[in-house]
Amino acid sequence: MSFVSLDEVAEVFNGKTPAKSDQRETGHPVLKIRDVDDAGQFRGAFGSFVDHELAAQHKKKQVAPGDTLILNAAHNASYVGSKSFFATEGVRGALATGEWLLVRPDYRRLHAGFAHYWLTSVAARSAIRDQVKGIHLYPKDVARLSLPLPPLDEQRRIAAILDKADALRRKRKRALDLLDSLTQSIFLEMFGDPKLNSKNWSKMALEDVGKVSTGKTPPTDDPSNFGSEVPFMTPGDLAMGRRAGRALSELGAEKSKVVQEGAALVCCIGATIGKMDIAKERCSFNQQINAVQWSNKVTPQFGLHALRFVKHQIIERALSTTLPILKKSEFQKITIIVPPIDHQLEFDKQTTVVHAQFEIATNYYNESCTLFASLQSRAFSGQL
Repeated sequence: MSFVSLDEVAEVFNGKTPAKSDQRETGHPVLKIRDVDDAGQFRGAFGSFVDHELAAQHKKKQVAPGDTLILNAAHNASYVGSKSFFATEGVRGALATGEWLLVRPDYRRLHAGFAHYWLTSVAARSAIRDQVKGIHLYPKDVARLSLPLPPLDEQRRIAAILDKADALRRKRKRALDLLDSLTQSIFLEMFGDPKLNSKNWSKMALEDVGKVSTGKTPPTDDPSNFGSEVPFMTPGDLAMGRRAGRALSELGAEKSKVVQEGAALVCCIGATIGKMDIAKERCSFNQQINAVQWSNKVTPQFGLHALRFVKHQIIERALSTTLPILKKSEFQKITIIVPPIDHQLEFDKQTTVVHAQFEIATNYYNESCTLFASLQSRAFSGQL
């Protein structure tokens, strides 16, 4: 298999962020980072627009189906490159903001699907992270990356295989989403919409129903801080029953923040702000996460679901900069409904079966992710 630099077979460039004064409620759509979810899917609607005349001035920056878009700037270097998106017809012509780096294949030599699967492979993502300078990813650095380039027919064959594996992964993700929506339905039936609070439940700030803390990463230049004793959660671990990808030693945990099983973990910075999960065991967590260790006023399962219904508050309170951030001082002021504890325990009881099914579905989903990653690795090493 031959190798070429990416700029030999694709254009690599940044989008264009319109000035706030140029943004409109209607007009030509603008594709922002928040318009794409954590799974790399378009959310289905645009939230920002510009005049058609302005968009026409930046024709090249308009998204074309087959482009791969990569997050190129963030408040924290670990977020850069963490989100990617394969453009489909649904976003054709949208003006990509400057926080997107676009890779546009030359279709005479590079298949769009093949390019996207390579760019999102473990090896390529690692290579991309190595190109991050400060908190930015520059097109000229990505353009120099070396990628395998088999004949077009072979690229199409590989992309077709990965399409099928990806479809399985997405189908199982959909099953998880349906189970999650069932739990939300039970919550709404029992407690009503927390935003309307038609049942007049008590409302309390997070700081009054638990201990709120912000995580911390121990010094990475000291190997003794890392080990296998205490799982170390990052935003990437807050989903689908994942265990932490890293762990700290007990010494390192003393220099971080630690919560016990049942605490709510909420990402409060960057493109994945509002992403949350429940601590499945004693764990530590990094500075992008705020945690709530619940008091006896709130059960862990109820608390997590109550937080999901105020995700809009988390986002609205975030600073409207390149990527949002919500400090602990603001996060702990967010309010949730607090029904009597016996009502919360009944909710926990009713959702027990759903949670059990969710765990099973999560295992199937994780297996499909492992299969997909294995096929990706084999595909780009000439073994598929």
